[in-house]
Amino acid sequence: MSVFSFLSISLIGLAQANEPICGNLTEPPDLFQVAWISPTTERAWSAEHIEVVRLVDFRTWVREEEADAKAVLHAVGLLSKKSQTEIEASNYKITVFDIKSEWLCRPIKSFDEGELREGLPICHTKEQRWATWSRRHGFTGCGTIQNTNSKGPHFEVYRIPWGQAITWGFTTMPLDRFLDGA
Repeated sequence: MSVFSFLSISLIGLAQANEPICGNLTEPPDLFQVAWISPTTERAWSAEHIEVVRLVDFRTWVREEEADAKAVLHAVGLLSKKSQTEIEASNYKITVFDIKSEWLCRPIKSFDEGELREGLPICHTKEQRWATWSRRHGFTGCGTIQNTNSKGPHFEVYRIPWGQAITWGFTTMPLDRFLDGA
């Protein structure tokens, strides 16, 4: 075997090893609520895609785990595993939207944009880049957010343009208030 052949096979193996291994996703209902967790200082432009999780799943997890702000930020992939900082829940907010599933796309890297996956299209390339360039440490490329503390997949994640998400209004509250009443 030539050196070139060996290198080619090795590179192909590495590329396949780096492909995300995606688990099962569920088809969302036609109408439901999603949540965007972000720093209080973060704003979104009308056409900007934000990452959201299904509110009922998020709220259930918070109750079951009696999660604090740091656990929440790990669960939605906003903190790296190595994060040693103390988290002030009041520095984060949760925004809840009532949405139609047809407004969403899935951030999955290994499929063609626009292709349907469990009832939702795969996000376009320009929407995919945002998560890999941003501070989203838990981005998997599989349509889920990885819990950066446990390294397991956690919530299914969707993308939606801010301007579309606010169609039926929204509610924003400090994360600490949400955690007190979740």
